[in-house]
Amino acid sequence: MNGKKVDNVLIVCDKSNPRAVAYLDELKSCLELAKIGFIEKLHVCLMESVDMIVVLGGDGFMSKTINGYYIYRKPFLGINFGTRRGFLLNDCRPDMAGLLAQGRYEVFEFPLLRIDATKSDGTTAVHNDVNNIYVERTTPQCVKLNVNMNGVNFGREIMADGLLVSSALGSSAYFLSAGGAAIHPLLPVMGIRSLHELWPPVIPPLVLSLDTKIEIEILESQKRKARATSGELFSCENIVRAVIQKSQDRFYLVLPEGESFLKNISNKILRIEEKNA
Repeated sequence: MNGKKVDNVLIVCDKSNPRAVAYLDELKSCLELAKIGFIEKLHVCLMESVDMIVVLGGDGFMSKTINGYYIYRKPFLGINFGTRRGFLLNDCRPDMAGLLAQGRYEVFEFPLLRIDATKSDGTTAVHNDVNNIYVERTTPQCVKLNVNMNGVNFGREIMADGLLVSSALGSSAYFLSAGGAAIHPLLPVMGIRSLHELWPPVIPPLVLSLDTKIEIEILESQKRKARATSGELFSCENIVRAVIQKSQDRFYLVLPEGESFLKNISNKILRIEEKNA
């Protein structure tokens, strides 16, 4: 989707990030020069007039902001002030406000991942996430999992520390660190990776269609307790079953002129930014 002239933005800044805070005043000055209005606090009554949400921080803060604000269906522009950049953020550029004012950017639509986790007491927790969702052990013993994908059994007794499901957009984070691949975020796929499996001895990471429905049963759940989590944003203890699939909800990312997802992959894997620092 091609960009349009931006008139008003909501700025969300990670106040615990000194670099992001230091840039905030400079950004506001640049927006004023470009004749772009801005607000710094969420007012539901004002969101109709907001064209874009500008996020200052690292990947983790960007993920939290998307999860909290995607319901407003506004595109997110992330500006990087973290230590490592993934697919969610862009370089901090002096011409950013001018690019927005001239509509020199693209907007891309992405699905969220959804988990429905059933606990041992029968209650269910539901969560949507930008990056990844995983099931992991909570005791010294590994979990034992029965996994079905679109009705096809993937493993009747997988013994491992857990199972990770990643969106393509989130693949440069935990999925890559766990031995998976950095997947181009525009591909309609998800990544699946077992975590430190004991049996079978080798389970390679998989990249499957985004329409894949993953059903996970926790075997011996009283003895081998497990939780479903996405990290800081969601955790559900003592689960007996989990279903992970594409959510019906969507969010939108802004890519300014001169930026590309392929560039971000190169920076992430080859550590180009660190070598040039």
